[in-house]
Amino acid sequence: MKKSFRILGVVLSLLLCLSFAACSGSKTPSESSLPISEYPLTVGGLTVKTPPQRVVVFSENLADVILACSLEDSLVARDASCSQSALSVLPSVDEADVAAIKNLEPDLVLFDTKPENFEELALKGVPVMVIESAKSRAGLEKLYSDVASVFKGKTTGAADGVARAQEVLAGLDDITRTLPGVSVLSTAVYLTDLQGGAADGDSFVGILFEAAGLVNGFQSTADTSLAALKIVDPDYIFCPKGLSASILASSDYAGLRAVSRNSVYEIDPALLSRQGTTVIDATNYIVDAVYNGSNPPGSQPEPSSSSSEPSGGESSTDGEFVELKNGDSGERVLEIQKRLIELGYLVIDEPSGDFGDLTEAAVSTFQYYNDYYATGIVNEATYNGLFADDAIPYPDEE
Repeated sequence: MKKSFRILGVVLSLLLCLSFAACSGSKTPSESSLPISEYPLTVGGLTVKTPPQRVVVFSENLADVILACSLEDSLVARDASCSQSALSVLPSVDEADVAAIKNLEPDLVLFDTKPENFEELALKGVPVMVIESAKSRAGLEKLYSDVASVFKGKTTGAADGVARAQEVLAGLDDITRTLPGVSVLSTAVYLTDLQGGAADGDSFVGILFEAAGLVNGFQSTADTSLAALKIVDPDYIFCPKGLSASILASSDYAGLRAVSRNSVYEIDPALLSRQGTTVIDATNYIVDAVYNGSNPPGSQPEPSSSSSEPSGGESSTDGEFVELKNGDSGERVLEIQKRLIELGYLVIDEPSGDFGDLTEAAVSTFQYYNDYYATGIVNEATYNGLFADDAIPYPDEE
């Protein structure tokens, strides 16, 4: 009898095991909520299996993001460009000195562009990761997510990074909300040299200008040549320290609105190349230069130093051209309307001499097809182009 009970007990145990095994095929709520393993993860072409403990950074931008995310405890060295005061205690190392880098025994080396000695570093067993700078607001979130995930894992780190990036972007938006409203956005450019170097549309500088209530004059083009700059004719020019005097003195730049108004401002390039909380400092600097300068947005431009006279046009009492915009009226507006009708940009029965919405739209369209920045305002360049023999008429719709 005892043997029968033992057999029965074994059978019941087997049935219970089979029952649990059958249930294990579907996830229970507790199983589905289990945390995902934070490592390994792959970022910037490198797979990381554990949190890095010895990191060398060769990018002032990545160093700035690391500081913004409070991840600097893992840094053991930096290059000279990472001059943030919080990193001054770290030794500086040259990225070309492979032996010195190897001696630091890093488990991660960070770049924002692929280094020229990438293969040499790889042969020496140095783990190199390349994380590119952001070029948009969404790109900033990804940048922070990538950096933080490397240090804290693909789930926790990524979430922390996005949250921190959103805080920085919210800071930019807070600046924008404090700006006075203007009817027409002013244009700005950042020139790096006199040979056509500038921040084009594929640049985060445009995000900073936007936060400061401006538009990057090169936002829709990669052409930053002097010819393109003259077409843009920006209201404000920013440049590295030491370059403004050359811009103001150059005859090539003499006809630009920003030069005529003396609205050329120097800015530390580091403010524009670092995407940690430095972006807040950069935007505040731009805002201060523009809105607290002598020519804030919406103000009447300073008299131009140019002696050229717009052909066929009238001038102000001091001999300089006066811009025409929505709300103006008079003989010159009448003249402009007649020319816009002649070129096919303004479709009205009779010109009125009053610069209204239709005239503004017609001017903007003319500027677009004739390679001027479409502001809807008739400045000297637009006026001359409007009455030029080679002015491009409105395209036929055939």
